[in-house]
Amino acid sequence: MKKPKQKIFSPKWLEYHPYDNSVSSDIYYVQLCNKVVAEIEKTMEGMDDENYLFFSEDEQITLACILTCYFEDVISQTNIWNTFTRLNKEKTGKWLPFSYGKEYEPEEINVDDLRFLIWHTLCQITSGQIPISPEEPFFTTIANAVYPIFDEEYETAPENYKLKEFFTIDEEMTNLNELQPKFFWLGVESYLFCFNSKSLEEEINEVIEIAKENDFEDHIGEMINMVLTDFSYNNKTEFFALTAAKWLAHILGKENGLYEPLLSLSEKKSGYFIFQEQDSMYARFKHVATGEVIQVTNRSLVGFPKDMKSPEVILYAGFVQWEGEWWFLGDIRSYELSDELVENISGREEELELFGEEDNESFGTYNEQLAYAQELVERTHADDPEEELTDIEWELLYDDELSNEFFEKATEKGDLKELHFPGENGEKLWKENLPFVLNYFRRK
Repeated sequence: MKKPKQKIFSPKWLEYHPYDNSVSSDIYYVQLCNKVVAEIEKTMEGMDDENYLFFSEDEQITLACILTCYFEDVISQTNIWNTFTRLNKEKTGKWLPFSYGKEYEPEEINVDDLRFLIWHTLCQITSGQIPISPEEPFFTTIANAVYPIFDEEYETAPENYKLKEFFTIDEEMTNLNELQPKFFWLGVESYLFCFNSKSLEEEINEVIEIAKENDFEDHIGEMINMVLTDFSYNNKTEFFALTAAKWLAHILGKENGLYEPLLSLSEKKSGYFIFQEQDSMYARFKHVATGEVIQVTNRSLVGFPKDMKSPEVILYAGFVQWEGEWWFLGDIRSYELSDELVENISGREEELELFGEEDNESFGTYNEQLAYAQELVERTHADDPEEELTDIEWELLYDDELSNEFFEKATEKGDLKELHFPGENGEKLWKENLPFVLNYFRRK
C-alpha cells in the first residue's frame, strides 16, 4: 500500500475510538485513512468552495475518518453498520435508505454504503438546514473514488480486536454505571453518531454561560455532569430516533441477556425530590410537585451524601428505571426546604409532567397544524421573497409545534408542495423514504 502524504495522525484517528492508546491495527488504519483523504482531496480539486456540495480540508479529514471507520467496523465485525442496515431492512424492506437500485451485499462493503455515509456526513456538517439530495452525483464521485481502496484491502485488512472487545459485554453486567460509558461512546463518539458531540458541546457551553450569568461558577462541574448524563440517556440519534442505549441493545442482539433491559431503559427523570426513608434494599424519594414516591435501589446510592438524606432539604436529582428498579445517576444539588420553594417548584409545568408517559407530546388537529405551517411559510416568504420555497418549507421540519404525522399527511395530500429533496427524482425520494427522513432530521 503506497503511503500518501500524511494529514491524519493517531490522535485524530483515536477520537473515533473508545480507548486512548493505539493498538497494532490502528497503525494500519491510520495509513489507510490517509490514502482515503488523499483520494477525496483529488475529487475536490477545482470545485467551488462556495457551493454547498463541498468539503473543506478539515471536513475532508472528518469524512475520511468516518469512511475508514466504516471499513474497520465491517472488517472487525463490531456490528455498528450491520445493525443499521439490518434495522433499516426490518423497518422498510431495504438494506439502505434511498435504495440505489443495485444488488446489495449485506455484511460486505458496498459502494452504496459510502454514498450514503458521504450524504450523511454533509447533512450533519450543514446541521440539516438545507435539503440535499442523496442522489447528487457529487456523492457518487467520491464513493467511486474511495471504494477501490477498500476493495483492494478487503481480504488482508486486520481486525481491531480491542474495538470488538468493547462490544463484548457480559450478560451479567447489570450495574448501570458500568454500562453507561458503553452507550455514551456509541451515541456521541463512534463514527456513525460522532456529530452528536457537536450538539452536546453546544448544550455544555449554554450551561456554562447560564452559570456565569447567575454567579454559579462553583457549580459548573456538577452542571456539566448533569448535561452529560441527560445526553447519555435522553438524546435521540438521527437514525430511527433511537437512544444510544437502544442502539447498544440492537448491536448486542436479541440473544444477549441485556437486549430487553437496554431496550426498556427509561429516559432520565430529573426533578426535585425529598428523601423519605431507607431500608436494606431501597431508599424512598418523594417527588415535590406530584407527591409520587419512587423506590431507588441502594446499589446506585454508593457515596450518596449523608447530609442529603434529610427531610429538611430539597434535592434536584436524576433517576432512570433499569430492570424494574429506579437508579440514582449521581447528579444532585440540594436546597434548604421552604414553603416558598415548594410552591415555586409545584407550579412548574415540567415538574408536573415529569412522570407522565414518554413521547406524550400533544399537537393540534391536522388542519390547525397546516394553518400554522402555512402562516409561517407566508411570513418567511414575505420577509425574504428571494428565498426558495423549498428551503422555507424545509425549515418546518425543525418546528416542535408540528408532528411527524402532520408531515406524513401533508405529503400524502400534497399540502406542502415544495417540501422534498431537490432534483428531478426529489419528490419520489422524499415520499418513498419519508419515515426515515422525518426521524433523521426531526429525531422524533
